Amino acid sequence: MKLKLATLHPAGMYRATITSMVEEDTQFGDALKFGMVTDEGVLSVLCSTTYSAKSKLGRLADAILGERPDELDTDELKGKYFTVCVEHEETPKGTWEKVTAFAPYAKNGKGKAVDPFEKE
Repeated sequence: MKLKLATLHPAGMYRATITSMVEEDTQFGDALKFGMVTDEGVLSVLCSTTYSAKSKLGRLADAILGERPDELDTDELKGKYFTVCVEHEETPKGTWEKVTAFAPYAKNGKGKAVDPFEKE
């Protein structure tokens, strides 16, 4: 097996889709680890299983489904497009990629993700 050296996902706005979900036990409680694919690479996002208007999982559901259903079937999140905002975070241990926001997917005439957070 040949493996490539991992590199940081570029910062910016990207169209993404969820390809995998795994339940994890963390020091903060139960969580879901989402594997995501963009045109520039892969991302991993950890969300608490808390499902509310202010939780990361709630904001992700809003971006993908366009609403926040009373009961969420996480399988409904797979395979649908949405927009992620990727930033780089500097820490004493190095630079890391971090998904800081989710939004519904919209594209311009060139097929590029439109920045839904940009002020006009």
